[in-house]
Amino acid sequence: MSTSTSSRVCVALVLAAAGLGIASLAGCQTATERSEAAAASAATSFRGDLNRAPANIQMTIDRLASTVGAQKASRAGDFEVFGRNLASLREQGRRVGIQADRAESAANTYFRDWARDANREAASGSPVLDETLASRGDNSQAALRLLRDGRASFARLIGTMTAIETSLTGNL
Repeated sequence: MSTSTSSRVCVALVLAAAGLGIASLAGCQTATERSEAAAASAATSFRGDLNRAPANIQMTIDRLASTVGAQKASRAGDFEVFGRNLASLREQGRRVGIQADRAESAANTYFRDWARDANREAASGSPVLDETLASRGDNSQAALRLLRDGRASFARLIGTMTAIETSLTGNL
């Protein structure tokens, strides 16, 4: 996966989390407002780690390039730093996965609560409300698809780098 692809994946994940359109409200009272606040909190945690991901990915790729491209007598030092960077990236991937699960669950709860409330109001037969409900559902599902796709791409990147690390072990 190229650096630009990994950066695009991270940006897509951030946009997916932000695209859920979830904002925190003070003094939450209803189930919908409580689920909205939970979703906003999850999205905020998720975005924090995602904002750091492109730099961490680039740093790991740069160290790998230095390790395999160096014409030094010993590349062990570069390989050791690459290993530490990759371990950090794996941990970040684990945290992002947990946060993504939390964000997805919170978003699903929020949308379910919002849809329930909107359906109560839609009993009046308002076509505008029906259209809004359908649009929100489509947007929510699109954002969650981006989230799942981004997580899969990040996992593939880490898997590929781990395979490279394994291949290089003992060959340097």
